[in-house]
Amino acid sequence: MTNALSSLILLLVTLFSGSLALHHHFFNQKSNDTPQNSTKKSETWLKTIRSMFPVFFIQLCILSFLYAPFKIPSGSMLPTLQVGDYILVNKSCYHLRFPYFNFKIMNTNKPKRGDIVVFSSTDHFAKLNDNLHEDMVKRVVGLPGDTIVYADKMLYINDELMSHYLIDKNIDTQYEPALQGMYPYTIDQQTLGKHVFQIKHYPITESITGTWVVPDKMYFVLGDNRDLSDDGRYWGFVPEDNLIGKVSYVWLNWPHFFKSWPTFKMNRKIE
Repeated sequence: MTNALSSLILLLVTLFSGSLALHHHFFNQKSNDTPQNSTKKSETWLKTIRSMFPVFFIQLCILSFLYAPFKIPSGSMLPTLQVGDYILVNKSCYHLRFPYFNFKIMNTNKPKRGDIVVFSSTDHFAKLNDNLHEDMVKRVVGLPGDTIVYADKMLYINDELMSHYLIDKNIDTQYEPALQGMYPYTIDQQTLGKHVFQIKHYPITESITGTWVVPDKMYFVLGDNRDLSDDGRYWGFVPEDNLIGKVSYVWLNWPHFFKSWPTFKMNRKIE
């Protein structure tokens, strides 16, 4: 079930239970003066739905304005986010929106360089992927007005090299079946703004090269798994209106429902 469909169902259930609660409140006295023709069974489930209205309403407010859960389906953000991580996204970090209809109520902040964000995929991404629309997670690298250069696996922002240094290397056999073999990789540490994080490279793969100037109200994003990430290098910029929120916490890891057990040992805050 998509997040949009889940939001719509929750909105409709909240409105329905709320309308029943209001009807009961304002017409309760009138109902008590008239004969009771309804069965006890129907009265019971109507009362149950009315009583659940505060629960639905609070859940709607939390998921619409504060936090929403998402699952990491791929390895594009390794090693920061693992396959099967369940994350909490702060939806009020950048703006407040009306649930489901995506109507923006107000802006609250701007994305910072290095933020990990969840966003709706762009139209250009859809054109390259058979009209596919999905929620994606990447790291903000370029802000409006920035000039981004990526060459020889090195990142430059406004002519300044964003250096990184090696902290580990190994052979990858677990998370990247797309490589169809055993490939050496490196883990490097990099700093963007106030964010210090790790990135992953495969030295034997070719590096994409390009230059991008970020337009107004747009952002340029990359995956931390630099050689195996479908990101802004391929489909361009993320519009400000596509942003859903900022990743704040990993609360569960469960890669496969029927092949693994859930674990809370990997719970962590995402800065």
